[in-house]
Amino acid sequence: MFKVTQSNDTKVLLQHLVSHYQQATKQVADDGDGPKLGLGAMAFAPFTVIVPSMVLGDWLTRSVADELGISTLFVAQFWGQYQWQMIQKVLQADAKENPQDMLMVPEVAVLSGSVMRWRIFGFISGLSAQTLGAIIADDQHPLNELVGAIYDDNHQKIPEHRLWQSCDELAAVYVRYLTHRPEWLHAWTEGRPLPESVEGMIAKKDRFANDYADGEPTPEWLVLRYQRLEGLLRYLWHELFGPVYAHREALEARFWAVLDGARTDELAKQALALLPNTLYLFTVQQIPLIELQFLKRLSVHIDVHLLHFNPSKMFWADIVDKNWLATQRIINPKSVYLKDHGHALLSRLAKESRETFAMLADMSGGEFYYEKAPDGQVDRHQFKHDTPKDWQVLWQDAFVVSDRDDADQRLLDQLKADILMLDEGSSTEQWWQQTLIDALKTDEYWQNKIQPKSQMNLPLATEHTLPSLSIHACSSLRRQLQVARLIIARYLNEPNADGSARKLSDVVVYLPDVGEAESLIRLVFDDGVGIDGLQLPAKITGTTSRDIEMLMQAISGFYRLLGAEGARFYREEVYEWLMTPVLYDSLGLDFASMSRACELLDAAGFRRGFDTAHLAKTLNEADLDYRYSFSYALDRIVAGFLTPDASLPSTLLHPFSWQTDAFAEAVLPLAGVTLADGRIIEALCVIHQALSESRDHYQQVAPVEYWLWHIEHRIIDRYFDKYRETSQMRAIFEAKNSIQASIRANKFYQRQAGQPDHAGSEISLSLKFVLESISGMLSSQAISAEATGVITFARFGALRSIPFGLTLMLDMNLSAFPRQERQARMDLMKAGLKRRGDRYAEDDDNGAFLDAILCTRDACAIFYTDTAEDGTPLLPASPVSELIEFFKSNVQWSISAGENVDDEVEQWQSKIVQIAPQLVETLLITRHASTPFDASLFYRQNRDLSDQDISASLNHKIDQAKHLHAHHLPPPPIMHQVRQILDTRCDQPAMINLPQAIDYEVIAAALQANMTADAKPLQDLLAHQHIQIPTMIALDQLHRLLINPAKGYLQHKIALQQSNKEIDPEEPLMLDGLGRYQLKDLLIDALATGAFDGQSLNQVMQPSTILRQLKMSQAAPLLSVYYDSVLPAGVNRLSSFDEQILNIEQLMLQYHASMQDVDHAWAELDDKQYSAMITDTADQTILFNTPAMQTALIAKVPSAQADRWLRVLPSAARINHLMRYYLSHLAWQIHRQTTEDEVIKGHGSSFWQFDKPTNDLAYFGLDTKECLIRLRPITAAAAEVQLVNFIAFALMLQKQPLVLPAMLGLMMVHQPDEMSWDPKYFSAWLNGDYEEHYGSSAWQLLLKDCDVMAELTKTAPLAQVLYGQLPQIFMQSVQIKPAP
Repeated sequence: MFKVTQSNDTKVLLQHLVSHYQQATKQVADDGDGPKLGLGAMAFAPFTVIVPSMVLGDWLTRSVADELGISTLFVAQFWGQYQWQMIQKVLQADAKENPQDMLMVPEVAVLSGSVMRWRIFGFISGLSAQTLGAIIADDQHPLNELVGAIYDDNHQKIPEHRLWQSCDELAAVYVRYLTHRPEWLHAWTEGRPLPESVEGMIAKKDRFANDYADGEPTPEWLVLRYQRLEGLLRYLWHELFGPVYAHREALEARFWAVLDGARTDELAKQALALLPNTLYLFTVQQIPLIELQFLKRLSVHIDVHLLHFNPSKMFWADIVDKNWLATQRIINPKSVYLKDHGHALLSRLAKESRETFAMLADMSGGEFYYEKAPDGQVDRHQFKHDTPKDWQVLWQDAFVVSDRDDADQRLLDQLKADILMLDEGSSTEQWWQQTLIDALKTDEYWQNKIQPKSQMNLPLATEHTLPSLSIHACSSLRRQLQVARLIIARYLNEPNADGSARKLSDVVVYLPDVGEAESLIRLVFDDGVGIDGLQLPAKITGTTSRDIEMLMQAISGFYRLLGAEGARFYREEVYEWLMTPVLYDSLGLDFASMSRACELLDAAGFRRGFDTAHLAKTLNEADLDYRYSFSYALDRIVAGFLTPDASLPSTLLHPFSWQTDAFAEAVLPLAGVTLADGRIIEALCVIHQALSESRDHYQQVAPVEYWLWHIEHRIIDRYFDKYRETSQMRAIFEAKNSIQASIRANKFYQRQAGQPDHAGSEISLSLKFVLESISGMLSSQAISAEATGVITFARFGALRSIPFGLTLMLDMNLSAFPRQERQARMDLMKAGLKRRGDRYAEDDDNGAFLDAILCTRDACAIFYTDTAEDGTPLLPASPVSELIEFFKSNVQWSISAGENVDDEVEQWQSKIVQIAPQLVETLLITRHASTPFDASLFYRQNRDLSDQDISASLNHKIDQAKHLHAHHLPPPPIMHQVRQILDTRCDQPAMINLPQAIDYEVIAAALQANMTADAKPLQDLLAHQHIQIPTMIALDQLHRLLINPAKGYLQHKIALQQSNKEIDPEEPLMLDGLGRYQLKDLLIDALATGAFDGQSLNQVMQPSTILRQLKMSQAAPLLSVYYDSVLPAGVNRLSSFDEQILNIEQLMLQYHASMQDVDHAWAELDDKQYSAMITDTADQTILFNTPAMQTALIAKVPSAQADRWLRVLPSAARINHLMRYYLSHLAWQIHRQTTEDEVIKGHGSSFWQFDKPTNDLAYFGLDTKECLIRLRPITAAAAEVQLVNFIAFALMLQKQPLVLPAMLGLMMVHQPDEMSWDPKYFSAWLNGDYEEHYGSSAWQLLLKDCDVMAELTKTAPLAQVLYGQLPQIFMQSVQIKPAP
């Protein structure tokens, strides 16, 4: 018997199912002679229900357990899976009774999409080049069109990605035909033509189009295209899947033979005993005809009970589209005179549900054209089978009518009531009429003129409930999510009708593509407390779990990073993989440790490439430079760990020799690697070894079973054993095992078909596609129901027929919803007419949209984006537009004015009829502000309206009602604060209080007193400001603070982080400005050691010379340059070095000539005596033990025994370099303890040769055309006082923003009058147009909206104290007298 219980409420169907379950378990408990069982029988009695999706199955399982108050063995399964299990059970019983002709059943149905895709891919990719050429040359070959479309003429092969995509489309088409066109596959299997030819299908479709749409006939080229497509599909199916399908048909035929008693009656009884007494199906909205016929035949042997969700209690199997019917009544009235459209929304949006209902109705004895088989077609399920005459379909109605009084009916309830009775619009029409009247009823003038037909007592907006059905237009998906949070919060704060509290699990949010919006959903609906103070945890269904996805990415990364076609192994993608939590956790590291690993790789110079072999694929064969690769960076890290004190490059890791014109490869140990980095280095070495072993696997072709073994034993067992027992790894193993089961089933079918094991049973693929298949399986397994107690996000259709209290639909735009067909290019079904039961994505989505509305208990809100980023208006999705148009077109207005009927009332009536559609749209759609802090959300403008303007008055009433609703959806508190800040006008927007003139005077007085040996004022000032003296300070740090005090203050005060310089993903191919300076500075330091005295510079820096000096510690810094990340990669590694050598050589000659003008003794000095021309320097610790402070300064200065400091600087003579020169000179004076007598003799002078002069020299009273600068010696005591003052000034920046950069201080000392007449001096500087080394960006933050000149002028007293003595120290072109 076939029984159908239908209802418009899934909860009612659930109650029926629970009742049947209780009866079934009671029957089990009552059977036998043992004691009667109670609730325990239900807990352990198996009970299987067929569901259309596992999401519904999860909900059903949990709901049954909730109803019974106990967890049960209630099992929900897919029909295909359960059908195969039934066939297995029956045929296993048959095999025991009849072993001589038994048919073995594999563990799974082999004709799955993945296996068919693999076999097609393997078949075509295995064709030889000669065979491919013959196919392309033969226009009549079945594979000609497929191969010709994807063949790459330039490379003379088929690109793998194109072939894989085509195989995916073909497999999807075959999977569809298994359920919707089985007679085609049967014909192709037997080598026969289709039951209805391609030409016949097209001709029938053309006749239908001509009769009902006056359409054009199908063009000849398209007919030919479909003919060739049929040939392709027939050829591939017959060659690859025909024997398998024939065996599958034989299994099904044997199944029916056993049940029908054709084998033996006793066997039939045994088989029936293996099947359930009743098979239950729950809310199957789409069911193919072949499956329905199988169930119909099965119902002859066992009871089949379908619990069917049906929105209407009327017969609506024959309704047609309202718009189509209206057109046909004009152009072809005779053909549709008996047709009816029923309810417009059902006819337009519920086509698939209507088809299912029609097929169910037909089983009861109806006669419809869709039940007739096409000409020449024999349905295998009806072959030699007659339905008994007493067979019947029993229908049971369990429809629910709203229990609300008419006065309390909401729009959603009225819509459900209309659809239930197939009564288009009568109830909703009354709702809209009363709504508009209610909008006016507070206005006495209009109340006296307009009398409603019936009082429903329903106000436009109530203060305590959400609108039952509403549409919301927002500026973006993010704004939709923000508004959705407010609606959810309001809904949860309202009680149910029975007074019970609402739950988070009562809320569902649908999106067309939940995967694409996943990151945005997680941003707005975080598990923690949002910015609105609400905790609204949510779960996203229909997408792979983030934990599973990350684990799969971590596993595939071992193969993909090096093996993908064109893989460059860039640092960004490598770091992204390394920072995957499951990867570093499996290696025993945490986030901080792996971050440290990335920092070490950065410091070691890693940019791209794995090692020399990998880089050789993209570099010239003569290019041997691999310093920027992952392997070299790891070598440097390991060398730094093993030899932390080594300063010379080591050849231990690379003992091999290179080409004769290059230098031997070596590794420069990375400085800064500590013992604490041991675990990190070990993990990096493990990763390096794993990548090395797997580098060539990604593109290799091998049997799929081998790759599955390799993934498990070579990657998972070795590196992810810690995760083997986790749910994430179980999901991956389930996908892997599913693939293995399909492969075993494929081999089984091949053997059953009599084919040898090697004839197509071994499926070989590249590892790339195996990994992609596992990911695809994970995605298909990802759909799961919502977790208890959280909000559910899902794609449309995933939760179909599940009731929710609040339903929200987001991103409902025309471009995103409904979906369009993907496989149309390869689908032969497009050639003919659509059959009843055929599934199409657009119909699926439209039906899911309507079901979501009808399954909503309390409120439904629909969102769409109304404006693109460029301002272009956007349209809502077509179902949303259908809904709006339905309400607009089904409102017919009339006015009863009582006895006072006059022309004025008739004019009002006519006016209302005209404006009604627009008013309905205004009522239904709410347009939200683009931001949650928009002024319109906080303030309301009052408008003066004329009582005579009925349109304006109605719109105003509607606006008032919506504003009332807005009070119950208030912006979050933080947005109130944002709005308050935006609305507040501050006279002083600066957040930093700058010092007053008196503050600068106090500081200047304290520093001046310190210079006169009175340290007490400075001590008191530092103590008053709570400044702690550091035990050590670097001269470079002091220099940076003096050059840009603004940046120093901001960094200390508000933790302003310097923006990290973006690292170029490619290795550097040329030196930048900083690189050139660093390289020149290293060259000069090397010359100062004396290691290359007497040698020409163009020879001294050649690789052979460097190698000879390898053991000389003086040459270590220069030698390290070759192996560090200073020099660019490739051929420029040496050429750029040569270029800088030439620059240094020219600078040295210029320096030698300039020094001859200063000291005639230099005329006798050989210009190749570099150590005599440049003073060697080293880092020195200079102690300060003064009354003002006790600290130490780290500075790079000459030894204390040197009488002169001779230096060549490869930079321009700018203020920042001159200040560094001056501070270093002071530090050297202290270090050498210069005395007054030495000052008189000139001992302790510094001579610095700059690369080129600048106008900045004027601030020191120097000639702007001279490059050689001399600093007079000063006593150690005087130098100490000055440095203490500079250090004290730098430390004061911790507490107050002192607006005194070195440039300003020197300018005030040099030309104090200029400040009074040039107020625009700093305009370009503050606008960011000045050179960045003066730090204009920090000054913009500090001096914004201030009187700049007034602030700078305050610093004049302090400038005189700090910088007043500098011009006295600097000298130019002063000759040195020869020594007596």
